[in-house]
Amino acid sequence: MFFLLFWSLAFCVAGIGKGSLASWDEAYYALVSREIFRSGDWINLRYFNVPFYDKPPLYFWTTSAFYHLFGVNEFSTRLTSALAGVGVILTTYFLGKRLVGPLAGLAGAGILLSSSDFLHYARWGTLDVTHLFFFTLALLFYLKARENGRHWLFFWLAAAAAVMTKGPLIILALLLVLTDSSLRKDFSFFKNIFFWSGALLAVILVLPWHLAAYFAHPDLFLKDFFYKNYIARTGAAVEGHTGNWYFYIRTLVNKYHPWVILAPAALIWAAWGRKRFQEHRLLLSWIALVLAFFTFAVKTKLQWYILLLHPALSLVLGSFVSTALFKGRHAQWLKAGLVFALLLQVRFSGTMTQDYAPALKELASAVKHKTSADQTILLYEYHEQPAATFYFDRPVRYTDSPAEVDDALKDGGPAAMLVPVEKYDSMMEIFAQRGFWQRLRTGGFKTNLVFLAKD
Repeated sequence: MFFLLFWSLAFCVAGIGKGSLASWDEAYYALVSREIFRSGDWINLRYFNVPFYDKPPLYFWTTSAFYHLFGVNEFSTRLTSALAGVGVILTTYFLGKRLVGPLAGLAGAGILLSSSDFLHYARWGTLDVTHLFFFTLALLFYLKARENGRHWLFFWLAAAAAVMTKGPLIILALLLVLTDSSLRKDFSFFKNIFFWSGALLAVILVLPWHLAAYFAHPDLFLKDFFYKNYIARTGAAVEGHTGNWYFYIRTLVNKYHPWVILAPAALIWAAWGRKRFQEHRLLLSWIALVLAFFTFAVKTKLQWYILLLHPALSLVLGSFVSTALFKGRHAQWLKAGLVFALLLQVRFSGTMTQDYAPALKELASAVKHKTSADQTILLYEYHEQPAATFYFDRPVRYTDSPAEVDDALKDGGPAAMLVPVEKYDSMMEIFAQRGFWQRLRTGGFKTNLVFLAKD
């Protein structure tokens, strides 16, 4: 366990304060957390003064708390996800230890830690790894509850935290519990007082914020939160995020590096033979349920949805590697191989480098110096609104055509604009043709951007 703790801290947490935030969704969520930090309003979430009901509040609460502790910066923005990543690794180990043995649990947790997609999202300031932690934790407490019914209380606490992080997806954990109970022909937990008291406790924890948010803005809450998260994403592809039936298989092939090369053999090995299938049944059910749900039931396709099956897939691989390849021995060689895989991520994957908007970060001081706090900054054919809003701390507006520029600048409108270098000459022609801004001051050429402000 200490091996995993050390390396997960080294790879999930170390260095997360470097670089700059990505517009989608990292800076987007950071803005919501910053509004909580500034306003002190922990109930009514806002995105730069606009009511925000896209997601539940728990992730934003913790990030805002880190802003109070460490300041508003990249480190604080990513810390919730990074610590959750450490939690996922340790929880995966304890799951594997119960299901397939301690060495397989070590191998599975190490494989998960050294996979490129998990590392990327653990070091990225978004909700997904935090949600994955509570999801995986709930399943660990399910295994404990099979031996001691009191652990149903902790199962439901983890479920409540998952709901408060990302909404209804914890239903997949409940479906997995029912599936596994059906295969085991054991539904005795329905008679367990801790199961029902835990469920009641979860409702008590989840309901207050939902009611407060609803009564604050009933129409927005129903439309942007309830309808969008509980109905729209399953019935249609939200915001054009579509995909075919093999979208997530392709995602695993492209993102689950370097271990995807062993995944087919490990899955066949785990399902081959009655005894081995029994040992891996919960993990295989977990993989199949998540894959089927997001492939066929949810029309919106996003690569990070499939993170929910990564712990199970990694544990199957861990069992395969430790049993079939290492014959249950040579733990030190196994650890050395996992460390080698981690070091390969540093050299080849790019997951440890997170600098998504360096030009915006560099320009921030110049923009703030040349504009007032309430002045809107135009982005001309440059779709980086959340990161620009975060670093400039100013309202930002897209303009994707000369007509939109005309509309924005008329009647004394905004007099500050960010232009990609390759668009600079054409922008000057637009100004000359329309008579806008007789004199312009260039605020600085920073990599690929030019900032223009009225003299």
